Amino acid sequence: MKVLTLIFFSFASLLLMMITSFHSTVLYVSFNMLTIGTMGVDFTLIIDTCSVCFLMIVCWIGANVMLFSISYMSSDTRKDYFHNVMMLFIFSMFILILSASFTTLMIGWDMLGVTSFLLIMYYPSNESKMSAFMTVMINRIGDVLIILSFTVLVWSGSTSFWGYFGYSVFFLFVASMTKSAQFPFSAWLPAAMAAPTPVSSLVHSSTLVTAGVYLAMRLLSEGTSAWCLSMLGLFGSLTMVMGGAAALIEHDIKKAIAFSTMSQVGVMMVTLSVGLPELAMFHLFTHGLFKALLFLAAGNLLIFSCGCQDMRLMGGLSSYCTITQTSFIVSMLSLVGLPFMSAYYSKHMLVQGFYSSSSNLLTMVSFTIGLLLSVMYVLRIIYLVVWNKSKMVLPSISHDWKMKAPLLTLSVSSIMAASLLLPLLLPLPEISHTPMYIDIFISSVGLCGVCLFVLMVNFFDPHMLPKYDLFYFLNKSSYYPYFTLNKLSSEIVNSDMMWFDPYKLSKSVFSWASKWALFFSSWK
Repeated sequence: MKVLTLIFFSFASLLLMMITSFHSTVLYVSFNMLTIGTMGVDFTLIIDTCSVCFLMIVCWIGANVMLFSISYMSSDTRKDYFHNVMMLFIFSMFILILSASFTTLMIGWDMLGVTSFLLIMYYPSNESKMSAFMTVMINRIGDVLIILSFTVLVWSGSTSFWGYFGYSVFFLFVASMTKSAQFPFSAWLPAAMAAPTPVSSLVHSSTLVTAGVYLAMRLLSEGTSAWCLSMLGLFGSLTMVMGGAAALIEHDIKKAIAFSTMSQVGVMMVTLSVGLPELAMFHLFTHGLFKALLFLAAGNLLIFSCGCQDMRLMGGLSSYCTITQTSFIVSMLSLVGLPFMSAYYSKHMLVQGFYSSSSNLLTMVSFTIGLLLSVMYVLRIIYLVVWNKSKMVLPSISHDWKMKAPLLTLSVSSIMAASLLLPLLLPLPEISHTPMYIDIFISSVGLCGVCLFVLMVNFFDPHMLPKYDLFYFLNKSSYYPYFTLNKLSSEIVNSDMMWFDPYKLSKSVFSWASKWALFFSSWK
């Protein structure tokens, strides 16, 4: 029933998207919840081509993931609870997508945070609990920034943030960075892989991570300050490099895919920073389709490997399941932007748009390195999972149609989606042609990535890259969660305790003053 409901809403959103696109219609549904003095607290929803298209993608991916999870979680004793929380998770995304005021934004934002916390800590293990805590803690930073944005909006006498700019939009931009796992708020994204695979598929394709990109896209307009966009582009490009480098050396297949999501979301943020929101949203939709497919194919691989997530032990996928192999390769080729995939059109146009725009040197260099790394980690994952020889005996398992059907439908969607979305999101007059030297440069970056991967295979062992200090440093597990969970948590506890203990207050102030004095003295 839940699957049929999501399919119905998907086709209804498709029909509504065609209507709003052809007639260039934007509808606002609003009613007043509360009036405080001259300020009105409104519950406002927006219905336009972008929002209903995103709804269609979320419903379509959600239907396939729910169908997959029926079989994937069939042996679990709490599967009904799991499916109900999943539906609430998807419904929270509905509210966030349609939000056009602070009230609806906060409702959808907090519901996403609560439901994601419940889903990540679904498995009764310490890893799941710590991962859920990390996710909540980082997303609470976004909540604080949204509340700060609200205090700025109160001075304007309204809770509608569309068309109002200044510090309010800056706070919301940073809040979107926390939800989309941009540097330096990226630690929670690989940690969220402690959740079941269907949850990972939703989180990385069309819900939690993409919510930050969607919010940033909604805030983007001509009134946004240039330094705010430069900050967004710089941190987005750094996220590309960090995610690509970590994916290149990660052994856990789910975490490697998670790092690829970091890299791709960084691409979208950089595109937003140069004023191309339509291209960023186009890539967001195509990325959601093939990333959901990639996680579901990885879920099948985990079943084949009896739960082993180490890619070094995998291999020989072609010998066991043709559907899983085809789906996995289609999703990986879409990730790198191979021609004739839907992601090729979105990513190629996106990269062309970035190099045709004006951007600072650091962002451009980081963006290029991120593209180079994306080619390398895609080839490495394919090499380890498909071409490599298996290091374990894989059982002969036959999946039912509930696990095969989502792979087939999402594979077709990953190939054909551009033909449907491109005319609706990017009309022909808005599609510009770029100089040939930009296309040559983009192709050269891709070829360099292939050559570097070949050198890496010949001169380095792809299975043992973390033994090198440089690669180990780039891996997130070497420092990032440690800082987030241990260092930051201890500082928060100390700052809370000092209000109850005057001696601890004076001791903390003296400690901080000593650290800052030592820092400044080192620069003399």
